[in-house]
Amino acid sequence: FIDILLDGCIKQGLRRFIICIGYLKEQVIEHLSDRNDCELVFSEEDTPLGTGGALKNAESHIKSDPVLVMNGDSYCEIEYLKFLNYFYDTASTFSIVLSEQREASRYGNIMVDESQKIVSFSEKIISNHNKLINAGIYLLKKSILSYIPSGKPISLEHDIFPKMVRNTIGYGFPSRGVFFDIGTPESYKKR
Repeated sequence: FIDILLDGCIKQGLRRFIICIGYLKEQVIEHLSDRNDCELVFSEEDTPLGTGGALKNAESHIKSDPVLVMNGDSYCEIEYLKFLNYFYDTASTFSIVLSEQREASRYGNIMVDESQKIVSFSEKIISNHNKLINAGIYLLKKSILSYIPSGKPISLEHDIFPKMVRNTIGYGFPSRGVFFDIGTPESYKKR
C-alpha cells in the first residue's frame, strides 16, 4: 500500500518523503530500501506516538513550509499542485482534503462554511447522512508543530485539529476523486 501512495505522489512530481514508522519498522525500511526513484527519510519511533507525536518526532527532518502530511492507511485521489495552490490562495494555516461519504462514522467529520472555511472538526461521529470527512491528507504551516508537545502520544485528529479550528484559519479542500482506506480489517478486505 505504501508503494501505491509513493507512486501516486512521484507521478505528480513529489520527490522527498519522510516515512514515520514504529511497529514493524525494520520490515518497512527493508521493503523500501530498493526504491531509487525518490529520497526516503525514516523517522523512527520506539513507542507509539500517534499521528501528532509522529509528526513532531519527524520535525528535524522537515525542510518544507508548508508541510504535506498523509496518512499511510488511506488513499484519496487529488492533484497535489491544485491543493498547494488552494492552500496559498486561501491564506490557510492548515488545509484538509475532504471527501464526501455516506458511511462517515469511522472518519473525522468536518463542517465548512460557504467559503470552505472549516468551522468544526469532530472525530468519528455517528450519522446516516452524507458527510464531509477527513481524507487523511493535510497541508500545514510548519509553525503548527509548536502546538504539539515532544515525546508524547498525541493525535492530530483528536487533539490538534479541534484546537486549531478554534484558534487558526483552516480550509477544506474538496476532492471528488476516489477515496478508500485500509485502516481496519473490514475495510482492508473490501479492497
